[in-house]
Amino acid sequence: VVECCATRDEYGNPSITADDVLGNNRTENAVMTRCILVEMILSAGYSVGTAAFIMHRSNGSVRRIRQTAADFRLTSRAYRIAEEEATQRCLSLL
Repeated sequence: VVECCATRDEYGNPSITADDVLGNNRTENAVMTRCILVEMILSAGYSVGTAAFIMHRSNGSVRRIRQTAADFRLTSRAYRIAEEEATQRCLSLL
């Protein structure tokens, strides 16, 4: 998911890392990546509690991330593109 949402700077460094997604980074790319990751965990059949454990967050924060994902899905074309790309990449790994 991080690879789908990160961009590279002139030195080839990614704009976000897994630590940014699992941490408290609040840049738009990190938040979108976090939303996509939670949605993918939940769509794989895991519970909110399991997603919270994986993401090192509380159940309430995972629910809030889901609401943010729904908001992004309605308002952000970039989010919809990144979500589709991440989904396609995961499906190709199966």
